[in-house]
Amino acid sequence: MLPLDSPRWAELTGSASRNGESAARRLRDGPAADFVELYHQACHQLSVGEVAYAIVPHVIQLARTMPLDERMWPLITAGTVAACRIAYPDRTPTIPTDLRADYEEATAEALQLAAEAIGQPGQTPEQSLQLLGAIAGLLGHGELAIQLLMSPPGDELACPACGERLSVGRCAQLPGEFTDSAKLHDWVARYNWDDGLEPMWVVAESRQTERATALMIYWRLGGPWLEAETGGVNSGAKRLQDVIRERVLAGFYPRLSSVFDPRSELSKVQIYQLLKDGLPEALLG
Repeated sequence: MLPLDSPRWAELTGSASRNGESAARRLRDGPAADFVELYHQACHQLSVGEVAYAIVPHVIQLARTMPLDERMWPLITAGTVAACRIAYPDRTPTIPTDLRADYEEATAEALQLAAEAIGQPGQTPEQSLQLLGAIAGLLGHGELAIQLLMSPPGDELACPACGERLSVGRCAQLPGEFTDSAKLHDWVARYNWDDGLEPMWVVAESRQTERATALMIYWRLGGPWLEAETGGVNSGAKRLQDVIRERVLAGFYPRLSSVFDPRSELSKVQIYQLLKDGLPEALLG
């Protein structure tokens, strides 16, 4: 593995312009490392940085001695990086030659650890879904892995080949009167977020959701400030925001009649600073 004091870390690009040296510093904390932040440095918003190929061997080595509930993020990180290499080859960097052997050895071990974990009793539905996603990614099933990793229990999945809806656990349902996108937009605007995220996952997956509605969800979740948070307290909200952000930038949601203007809720100074920090302008309306 790449030694944590190697100057090579500074040469590796991280996800979302993060610095490879920062990952090395966090890894020095051993089992107490902030694995959520390491995940984001490796593959934030499903965008893999070169440093991921140095991070994965270290986090999998640490995962060997961790209890199940603490090894989830190392396994999710390894599975997500592997899935992105398959699903998004054009935007995922190749593995540097000096990191390839250790990375490939670590992914093989990650698959073994995830397979052992899925056979143990006591996981929550969310942990089971994440382990299945990690296993799918490590086996080379990129699109399936990303659907599983980004979908909490209660979400509806779709077969990538035929579009058939697949229920996983308890599916949240939207009120039946929403037969058009404008009514759905108004409902999201009035939604009480204390009632949980499950309905928002259904909105995020719906083809009748407008771009303005998706942007509203992104900003109601906390916008770029949620993206910058570390720790696992808001991990469910971050996963939902990841999906919304990815799909807005990819043009998944149609531009129709509904309107949401994030700029109206921000000062000029805030807008300037967010753009300077790298926020895509598309997320501002």
